[in-house]
Amino acid sequence: MKRAIISSLVLACVSTCVAGAQATDRQLISGIVTDPSGASVPNAEITVTNTATGVSRSVTSNSDGNFTVLNLTVGTYDITTTVQGFKKSVITGVNVDVGGKPSVPVALELGQVGESVQVTSDSVMIQTTTSEIGGVVTSQEATQIQLNGRNYVQLLTLQPGVSQTVASGFAIFGTYGVNGNSQSVNGIRTDAANFFIDGVDNKDNGGGGNNFVNISPDSLQQFRNVASSYDASYGGTSGATVSVAIKSGGRDFHGSAYEYIRNSAVQAFPFRALSTGTQAPIKAPLRYNDFGYTIGGPIFIPGHFNRNRDKLFFFAAQEYKRLRTSTVTNASVLTPAAIANAIATGPSTATGRALAAATLQDPSGNFRYLSLGNNNQSEYLVKVDYNLNEKNQISGRFVHDNVLNVGNPTNFVIYDRTIPGLTTSVNWTHTFNSRMVNSAVGSYSGNIINEGGNIRANPQFGKSINRADYGLTYGTLYNASPIIPQITISGLGNPGVSPRQFDNSQRIYAMKDDLSIVLGNHSLKTGAYFWRARKNQTAPPQLNGAFTFANVAGLVAGNFTNYTEGSSIPQVQARFSQFETYVQDDWTVSRRLTVNLGLRWQYMPPISSWPNNTAFFDPSLYDPTKAATVSTANGTITNNPAPYNGLVLPGTGFSDKAKQVVSPAVYNNPAVQALFRGKPGGIVPTKYNTFAPRVGFAYDLTGKGETVLHGGYGMSYERVEGNYIYGAVSQVPFVAVASFASAGSADGLAALSSSPLPQTISNSADPNLAPPRIHNYSVGVQHRLFSNTSLEMNYVGSRSTNLTYRKNINQAAAGFEQATTGASAQRNAFRPYKGYGEIYQYTNGAHSNYNSLQVRMQTRFSKGGLVTLSYTWSKALTMGSAFDYQPQDSYNLAADYGPASYNQPKIFVASYVYPLPFWQHEHTWYKQALGGWQLSGITRIANGLPINVVQPSGLSVAGNLVTTSAVAQRPDRVPGVSPYAKNGKQYLNVAAFRAPAPGTYGNQKYDDIMGPLFNNWDAAVQKNITFHEGIGMELRVEMFNVPNHLSFFNVNGTLGAQQPNGSYQQNFNGNTFQNSFGQVTGTTDPRTLEGVVRFHF
Repeated sequence: MKRAIISSLVLACVSTCVAGAQATDRQLISGIVTDPSGASVPNAEITVTNTATGVSRSVTSNSDGNFTVLNLTVGTYDITTTVQGFKKSVITGVNVDVGGKPSVPVALELGQVGESVQVTSDSVMIQTTTSEIGGVVTSQEATQIQLNGRNYVQLLTLQPGVSQTVASGFAIFGTYGVNGNSQSVNGIRTDAANFFIDGVDNKDNGGGGNNFVNISPDSLQQFRNVASSYDASYGGTSGATVSVAIKSGGRDFHGSAYEYIRNSAVQAFPFRALSTGTQAPIKAPLRYNDFGYTIGGPIFIPGHFNRNRDKLFFFAAQEYKRLRTSTVTNASVLTPAAIANAIATGPSTATGRALAAATLQDPSGNFRYLSLGNNNQSEYLVKVDYNLNEKNQISGRFVHDNVLNVGNPTNFVIYDRTIPGLTTSVNWTHTFNSRMVNSAVGSYSGNIINEGGNIRANPQFGKSINRADYGLTYGTLYNASPIIPQITISGLGNPGVSPRQFDNSQRIYAMKDDLSIVLGNHSLKTGAYFWRARKNQTAPPQLNGAFTFANVAGLVAGNFTNYTEGSSIPQVQARFSQFETYVQDDWTVSRRLTVNLGLRWQYMPPISSWPNNTAFFDPSLYDPTKAATVSTANGTITNNPAPYNGLVLPGTGFSDKAKQVVSPAVYNNPAVQALFRGKPGGIVPTKYNTFAPRVGFAYDLTGKGETVLHGGYGMSYERVEGNYIYGAVSQVPFVAVASFASAGSADGLAALSSSPLPQTISNSADPNLAPPRIHNYSVGVQHRLFSNTSLEMNYVGSRSTNLTYRKNINQAAAGFEQATTGASAQRNAFRPYKGYGEIYQYTNGAHSNYNSLQVRMQTRFSKGGLVTLSYTWSKALTMGSAFDYQPQDSYNLAADYGPASYNQPKIFVASYVYPLPFWQHEHTWYKQALGGWQLSGITRIANGLPINVVQPSGLSVAGNLVTTSAVAQRPDRVPGVSPYAKNGKQYLNVAAFRAPAPGTYGNQKYDDIMGPLFNNWDAAVQKNITFHEGIGMELRVEMFNVPNHLSFFNVNGTLGAQQPNGSYQQNFNGNTFQNSFGQVTGTTDPRTLEGVVRFHF
């Protein structure tokens, strides 16, 4: 019955549409026509004309004098109003922003139609018809504000309510393309934002927020962030919606060419960590070039086609980024003396000594090196707009990016990473009449990530990565890799060793349709959005093995505390469909009140792998009477009546096509065939009750469009991030991943390889896993201080009670090891679900809440330039800052309630582009020489990100059968001792923390310590040179971190080795560096100068 009702509602919505769709960037102009007495004027003809293309559209005011012009493209418009008995009214310069709904009142004067009155629109429009909270940045501003690395996503941080988790905008210039998960908007997780380019999805929905393409600021017409109280046409996910409009061509040709240049010769010295001791400062090499061009205009054949240049237009652009740089990096490593002393004073083995030889070492205890940061990126873009006739407009665009960089530059193993990404679409807008317009879009987007090119040793370490070169002849469990194992020593930072990273191929096919109708004083929209996603991705486990050693003595003896190893590389072939539909009514109740009402429904079947090669653990299917027997002597399985006890596979079996992906040893195994139980493809059932109501209002307090009270509430759902299922192919029965959570000997691994071993289940899902639901709400006031200045103050909040997190269901209660003889020696023998190691399950239940006061003031100058000031006072609390957050105690998630990892309570941002007010556009030689100067910049001052203090790796103080190698656990806070060292780069005080009593969790709260203040100033000086009307050049010097104040950002929260008295290891032993706990390890970039030259016409 429920499904029948839902289906009926869906069909009712979709029946009004041409195809499945979602509105994201449909703009309109509305208003009211009045006479000199203020009375409404019906039947007035209103014509809006795009000043760039000359395309116009006409409507007639209704009986209340209201009018709405639907589905306009982004741009600047003139509004002409005529009616008998009144002078013609012409309002020029009305800006229609991406997603914008400007309300433009038209006040007529008595007279003849042949007479006209012309006025210029205010440069700042007050939102009198919508409750949305957001901001807009134009192309001119985006190219003149100091974007460090020219990544369009950084524009998001100029808005109130946005915290960031990177010290520099240049860090968003990511190694997987532009990084879209370094910002939190209104307290929502960093991977929750939507990114659209001309209404087309630009987000890797299984990869945590990376974008397919990094649209160049020079190709960007406008950037808009809708942060809260959306109308129902916004969907896809629960976070902010970032919409980018690509430039279009016009009747005249316009273009630009540019280059941005950096060189280490004019860059200051970087931050020096305490661990560097007396080592001389070093400046990393830097060569960075960002160059490209844009061109746009009409496509015509003089005298034959498009004679008036108002039919067919194009815009094209190319951009290339070439980065050659390194980062000064410090690693806390073993000293040769420490290794020699351990060998001399304690037992050692040939294998242990060989493992020690494979580690990174330095006599000072700190290894400083230059991590490679080479990164090449390029972009090709074409957009075509065709005005077929007055009722039909067609637009198409193609954007293609290429990325080539060095993967894992801080790892012993590096490789070449290549990522081609694209987004392409075709849009058809059809005008039925002045009150009904339909827009349909078909799109294709995605990327391919290849991380298998030129795998080699990292030259910065000068060490081989081959086992044979160190005499590592011990037998491994599966013999799947000749590369040295990963070696972790508690309290130190030996580089990682990942012999193989994942490869990925993703494609998204989507269709949208939006129908807009004006009925009286109701502006209605209904539409739908359908997309189909395909993602093939490998999921390599730790093929070379990964050791954890408690100390150097354990290392040279070859005695580990933890060990993990995988057998082979599988591939998930994930697929999912998604359908969303909505209805939205913007109701003009009166001249002063507009009510926004909407409802959205999202159909989101879970992601599935079509070969059914994803295995999950279901506790309800585990039979304790068939539990495995695990040896308390060596951790092997001595008896296992049901090898796959508790596992379940989706579907009913392997198809013939699936057998091309799954190995014969698996699909011919009767025990595996028995795991099919008719479960849905994603194991968890589809949730249908995903209705998302939206309501808002805007009330003009004065009736003059100067002060507006607005408020709203919106509910949103988001798809569970795809990474929850991708790793499910890398576990039994498809791949063996053995995990020893207790002490053992490296030399003993070979003897265990022929015996069954407890397997780790890294990816499983609660049978009732559901799409997370977010509630957003706000109320505030927007006021026009002057014709060019607006002030906005809002309360903005959000909350959720069913966010996802990752819990370990195979842990015991705290104190179990202390109370059970032999449990700490062989933990796998005592787990609740015997036969397995760790079992991680994705589930719902994490809470979050966010409350804030947000203030923004913006001034736009009539001759160009703007100043925007924003301030946020907020608090973001949660039980899990990420979709895969792991609490220290899976039985007590509430104990991890605290500040979110992206919580920055106070944030101030100032951005400005200010042309000096003299001789800006002159032709006299001395005025040209002395004038045309401009200042611009960004200042950001914010509280530091919280620090989560945790115990060193490899311990199990809590005694819950889970060590700190698998799940971080927190220490005790010493009463009366400040956690802050207040000693420069030594930010935290190690004496403020002690080991918890055995069998207990620490009382230190999650993310309870605030990091250092963030304070960064970027600025630029620009000289504008005019050669001819519309032709000119810009010469600019940009300075990032102008005062060269290295604002502390990263602080190491991992304590050093635990001492016998319960304290933790000090940072230094005399002059010998031991660990970097509490020390500043990263700051803002040093002062960096960038030269810019730009030509435009």
